[in-house]
Amino acid sequence: MPICEPGRAEIDPISDLSLDGVTKQYNDTVAVREMSFEARPGEFVSFLGPSGCGKTTTLSMIAGFQSVSTGMIHIRGRRVDGLPPEKRNTGMVFQDYALFPHMSVGENVSFGLRMRHVPKDEIRRRVDAALALVRMSSFADRRPSQLSGGQKQRVALARALVIQPDVLLLDEPFGALDRQLREQMQFELRTLQQSVGITTVFVTHDQEEALLLSSRIAVMNQGAIEQIGVPTEIYEAPATIFVAKFIGKSNFITGTVVSATGGGTSIDTAIGRITLPSPKQGAVVAGQSIECMVRPEKVRIVRPGATLDGEIHARGVVQQMAYHGASTEVILRLAGDVEFAILQSNRDMALVADIVSVGKEVDVAWPRAAMLLFINGRRWG
Repeated sequence: MPICEPGRAEIDPISDLSLDGVTKQYNDTVAVREMSFEARPGEFVSFLGPSGCGKTTTLSMIAGFQSVSTGMIHIRGRRVDGLPPEKRNTGMVFQDYALFPHMSVGENVSFGLRMRHVPKDEIRRRVDAALALVRMSSFADRRPSQLSGGQKQRVALARALVIQPDVLLLDEPFGALDRQLREQMQFELRTLQQSVGITTVFVTHDQEEALLLSSRIAVMNQGAIEQIGVPTEIYEAPATIFVAKFIGKSNFITGTVVSATGGGTSIDTAIGRITLPSPKQGAVVAGQSIECMVRPEKVRIVRPGATLDGEIHARGVVQQMAYHGASTEVILRLAGDVEFAILQSNRDMALVADIVSVGKEVDVAWPRAAMLLFINGRRWG
C-alpha cells in the first residue's frame, strides 16, 4: 500500500547520541520497542507522547538508570549501554528538581564535581560560572526551601550543566510550574541551550511545549517512534492518524473512494462528493475507505455564496462557541452528524459576527490543498 511510512532513523556515526534497535522489556510487557534514533550536535530533540508511551523509559535508559534489554546506545561514538550513569557524562534534570534539601544552592551545584574529585579551585570557578549562566549567583548560600519553583529549576539546570555533559537530559522539567512561569522557563531554557550549544533530549506530554522548543520532535506511541521530524513537518504533514490527533486539533471526515485518476480522487462523504488532488505516489481503488483531515485553523466561516474557486464547502449548525482571546473556536454539526471545529481569528470573526451564533446554520470553506488523506491509519501520498 502506498502509504507514508514513519521511517526508521538512520544512525549517524558523528551524532552526539544514537540508539540502535533499543528495546526495554519487563517480563511480557514491552515498554520500548526496537527504537533507532540519533541526535546531532547541538540539537534539541523532544520525545512527545501520552502517558505510558515509553518516553521516560527511553530517557532513563540513555541516562543509565534502567538497563537495555537489547540494542545499543552510543554517546559521541562511545558505546555506553553497559556503563553506570556516572560513566556516561550526561546531565539530568528531573520534574521534581531532586535538589538536596540540607545543602545550599552552591553545594547542590558543586555535588557532581565533588564526586568527580575535581580540584577545589576548579569547582569554585565552574560553580560560579554555572550560577551566573542561570542568573542565580546571588542565591548561592540559600537552601532549596528558600527558593521558588522557577529558581529551583534554574539550580537544577546549573547542576546538570556544571559537569559539562555531552548530552543534557530533561524529564518533564516544567510539569510542576504554573503556566506563566512554565512559559517563562521554556524561553529561558531554549535561549540557554542555544547559547551553550549542548545536545538536549527533552521528554514532555505537552504538544505546545514540544513545538515551541524543539529542533525535531519524536512522537511516541506504544513504545515506538510513530514519526520524527521538525515541528512544522509533524504538524503540517502528520504521518499517521495518531500523530494528527495528538498534535493539535483535527477534523476528520470519513469517505469512500469513487474514482482515482491523475486528475484527482473523488470521494463520497457525509458532506457530499469532494474531489482532491491525487498524490503522486501510489494508487487507491474504488470502494476503499479513506479519512479526510483538515486543521480547524485552515477552515473559515463564509457568507452564503462566498466560497472561492478551488475550495471545499460545507454547511453545519453551530453547537458551541469558545472565546480564546486572539481567536474563537466554533464547533459545528455537519451533515451525517459530523462534529467539525473552526478556529478563526477574532479579526476575521468580526466580519461574520452577525451570522454566527449557537443554533444558527453557517457555511464554511477551506482549500482543497489543506486536506490530507489517510488510509489504514497512515497518510496517503
